Amino acid sequence: MATPTTTQIPTTEPENIGAKPPRKKHRLAPPPPKSKRRRTKKPPQIVTSPPICRLARIPLEILAEVLSHMPSTKEVLAVARTSKYFCDTLVANETSGFIWRKARENTKPEPVPEPTTPNWIGREAAYAAFIWDGGECEVCKKPTPHMYTSFALKARVCGKPECMIKWRRTMVKLSAQEVKRQSVNWLPCLETGNLIRSWPHDQWYPTGDQYHRVSDAQSVIQQMHDASVAHGTSPEDFVKQHQKEAAKIPRIMELSVKLFRWKAARWDAQVRTKKKNEAMTRHISKGEGWDYWDLWNTPSWSTLIMRKNSSLEEVTKTDFEHQCSQTSAEVLTVVERRKRRITEALWLKNREAIDGHYHKLLSSEIQEGRAMPSLSEFRKLPIVKVLLGRHTVATVAAASVTQKENGKLEGEIGIVKKYSALTGDFDKIDLAAELAKKQKTLISTMIGRELRAWCDRVETEFCQQILGYNKGSDMGEWKNASRKKLHPVERLDARFQCKKCKKTSWKYADVGCLDFVGTCAHSCIGVDWKGWSVQQFEVDQKVVEAVRQLLKALEVKAENSDSIPAVRALGSRILCLCCQAPIVMDFDGLLRHCKRHEEIKIEILSKDQAAVILQHPHTPGVCAKLTDLSVSSKAKRDLKVYGCRHCTQTRSDSLAEPANLPEPPEVSVDVDMAEETDMELGELPIGGESGTTEGEIKKKVKRKKRKDVLRDMHALASHMKAKHKIEPFGDEDFFVVEDE
Repeated sequence: MATPTTTQIPTTEPENIGAKPPRKKHRLAPPPPKSKRRRTKKPPQIVTSPPICRLARIPLEILAEVLSHMPSTKEVLAVARTSKYFCDTLVANETSGFIWRKARENTKPEPVPEPTTPNWIGREAAYAAFIWDGGECEVCKKPTPHMYTSFALKARVCGKPECMIKWRRTMVKLSAQEVKRQSVNWLPCLETGNLIRSWPHDQWYPTGDQYHRVSDAQSVIQQMHDASVAHGTSPEDFVKQHQKEAAKIPRIMELSVKLFRWKAARWDAQVRTKKKNEAMTRHISKGEGWDYWDLWNTPSWSTLIMRKNSSLEEVTKTDFEHQCSQTSAEVLTVVERRKRRITEALWLKNREAIDGHYHKLLSSEIQEGRAMPSLSEFRKLPIVKVLLGRHTVATVAAASVTQKENGKLEGEIGIVKKYSALTGDFDKIDLAAELAKKQKTLISTMIGRELRAWCDRVETEFCQQILGYNKGSDMGEWKNASRKKLHPVERLDARFQCKKCKKTSWKYADVGCLDFVGTCAHSCIGVDWKGWSVQQFEVDQKVVEAVRQLLKALEVKAENSDSIPAVRALGSRILCLCCQAPIVMDFDGLLRHCKRHEEIKIEILSKDQAAVILQHPHTPGVCAKLTDLSVSSKAKRDLKVYGCRHCTQTRSDSLAEPANLPEPPEVSVDVDMAEETDMELGELPIGGESGTTEGEIKKKVKRKKRKDVLRDMHALASHMKAKHKIEPFGDEDFFVVEDE
């Protein structure tokens, strides 16, 4: 007797016997997510039940009665494809065949032929889909809603002429003897040769020539050859193998010919119905006083016409009377939309012409040095506003504007009437051609006159409101007839800045402030929607003080006309006394440099004194060229040819009298000429000075060589910011070592 065995459950000894189990840490808050969840402004979608189909609730008997009176099976097929319920009711249910048959008998202009082939008998829904459905074009492979071009071949070609030409090349003509000889009598062919021939010829299957697909004929010949080689099948035996298929061809071709004739008759009826409906549309539009295409483009009427054309029904007066109010409102909408479209197109065309004329004036030599408004302000000139909206000025009613606007509007209409009296109809003028003429025209002359009036008005406002030349001030109003006296806004100390954006355009980026011409053309980036006004500018006090200090040193008054050429002739001889290093600059550099210091102090150097400091020549405008966005400038910025003047240029007591500097002592030091030329004259030992040894001179030369560190533009910018606290820097802060 076997003793029962017990299953031993394996146990594992713990590693640390007697150790207390770790205490479970309770989390006070859930851990933070690893990544921030994206929050969208879209509200959560509310799942709603689909709307109830009222048609599906109609009793089946009533639904069958309604659908059996459809003008064709095309409409019944569309209903069957709307939902699963209608598909089961009209397609899967065999008792619904009478609906399809009655709808097929109602088809115009003649009923659809009865399905006689075994594959369509008892399958009315499939037969309707075979007739009405569209598909893919055999040539261009694009979807087309057209029926089969050939029902026998199940060939479908879209309405493009080039596709029809290419498709005809894929067919081959075979006579009755050739069909029997080549044993292709079980292949379907075209119903008629009219699809291939360009001239009409009433020849239908089975009489006359037959057209088969080239690919089908070649496939049969290849199959016959393969059977003969592989199994030794003779052509007679090969034909016997396809006798059943050949017996079906007459019935298939008979139905295909009937369908083809029916399709041709329906196509002719569609053309006639379409012409009658178009004639009725023209009659209705003429009676109502509408344009033909305005009525045709209304949603309600175009939908009605397309539905009537599809079902071969004619539009009547009664159809229009049922929807007259809706169609009238839609015609008005179409007319207004067309007017707006024409107005916008004309406005855009005029705007492009005005903008082109503005840029031509801006770049012409006549406007050089003269104030020009920004493009947005140029469009606000009275004559420009009239030119932009000249098609609507004469139609504005005076009662629709205020008294203040009425006077301005009458002045603009007066300009239109004045120009119309000289040139004829103002609305028919081609503004682009008028402004493109090289010789002066009346429009260009009037624009120039408006520009001069605008500049005079802005000059007066700047002079009175910004510079303080008004009746209540000590300076009083500016009135002077002397040509040697500059207008206050044209002087060198007339420097301004924008209170809104505190920025300048790219043209004034080097100087960091605006003159009168710059203020007129100024356009704030990002806040320009407020418009341009004189009140948005203020005097740049630091720049003005620096300019006045320079003019005082030159002993020239700002109001004198010779002050401008005197300052421009100065060149790079202005020394900044506030910087630790002797920084020399020109006038444009002074305008930008003065903003680094609370109170700038300058000194005008002689040419020899400037040459002592500027071992490397000062090149105005080099910083702007290197910092632009061109590809060549980007390549130049990567070159290590830029040095810092704040590190290499040091002050010396001998700078006051550079012309009386003594010659360097004649000591025998093994220093090459390259090292001597790199030393500053102010650092050379003075003659007769004791303690000057050969080692000290060598140390000074090595120290000088160590200071001339060349960097690329990016490293130089970092160096300026980190060591000298200068950001951004200008032409006076660095030098360029050109390649020899």
